[in-house]
Amino acid sequence: MAAPQREADVAAGNRGAPLRALLVMAVVVYLLPLIALGIDEIVLETYWIAKQFPRGARAVFFDVYPFLKFME
Repeated sequence: MAAPQREADVAAGNRGAPLRALLVMAVVVYLLPLIALGIDEIVLETYWIAKQFPRGARAVFFDVYPFLKFME
């Protein structure tokens, strides 16, 4: 008698799995360029990515990552 209830609980728990996976992917895709830039500038100190930014991309970068406005 407990098996149907357990199956219902598992099914209810799996309903949010795609949403959680999508949220994790969005966070990873959002943070990946920031991590790459941080490694380039802080760890390697080459500043290659910043040198390769096209004209006007710096403003877009700070629009996407508003918490880095202090670096302008």
